[in-house]
Amino acid sequence: MSYFNKVYQVGEWIYYASEFYNIYRINVDGSDVKLLYTANLGFARGSGVHSLTQCGNCLVFTQGSYIYKMNLTTLETEVLLSANDENTYFALTAKDDAVYFMGTEADFSDGIYKIDISGGQPVKLYDEGKNNSFNRIQIVDDHIFYSIQLEGVYQINLDGSDKKRIIRLDKINSWGDFIVSDGYIYFLKNDYTLQRSDMEGKKSTQISDSCYRFIMMDGWILYSKLAVEDNFHYGMNIYKMRTDKTGFEQILEGGAELYGSSGNWIYFQELDASVTHHGTATHRIRFDGTGFMTISQMTDSETDDEYR
Repeated sequence: MSYFNKVYQVGEWIYYASEFYNIYRINVDGSDVKLLYTANLGFARGSGVHSLTQCGNCLVFTQGSYIYKMNLTTLETEVLLSANDENTYFALTAKDDAVYFMGTEADFSDGIYKIDISGGQPVKLYDEGKNNSFNRIQIVDDHIFYSIQLEGVYQINLDGSDKKRIIRLDKINSWGDFIVSDGYIYFLKNDYTLQRSDMEGKKSTQISDSCYRFIMMDGWILYSKLAVEDNFHYGMNIYKMRTDKTGFEQILEGGAELYGSSGNWIYFQELDASVTHHGTATHRIRFDGTGFMTISQMTDSETDDEYR
């Protein structure tokens, strides 16, 4: 589960974050788009909606210094956890009825924490002994994988024991982009090359020589290449490729911010060079490149100069 995960499917409904601070629900057939959550915290680091995942009968996500839970039956949203320091923002994932998280800045950035979806006090599973710039967190089986900016990718047990570093600093980009999938670790280097390593971090091979953002989907890698304009880095085009590097194909042409995938659909935000930091509309397209569909559109008031 990536910090930037913005799409999650539960049954026939797909929940997705869009337009910086909104969460929508859409039926898998493309009908019944509904706005479920909105909270404009203003443009600030970490204030966008991220880390959508299911925990029990709730959709959990983070925005700014809050972790929220949305009841999937009533669609009511409430705060699960709030940080005292407004500079805090979170990366999170979930397993069974518990949310696992870390503060990527300020509060809760001294270790890995766990909180029951029903509420209560968070429990620290592992103490780093100092504050860190955490970036990504993912649970695979009985292990937690996480990255620390300027250090690398680590693995610990669910109870917080047996920490070990897998990917070193000099092999991963400063944002700690990684995904564990099918017995491998896929990660981005500082030179924006996409790499694949074994679970010990000892054998790495290059998958792509240019990658800005990537996601995994049923044995396929979906990614955008790096584009730079006036020092603004963003993704250009969407490509697909099997994990064995066969089946390479371009799915979409143009600036695009990959959000995630669900079923046979890829979700992305179209990028407008005049509106940096986020795009002007959210779309989805089938895995085979057909069925392009706009599923939410920003209003003029949401793309004014305060975001430029």
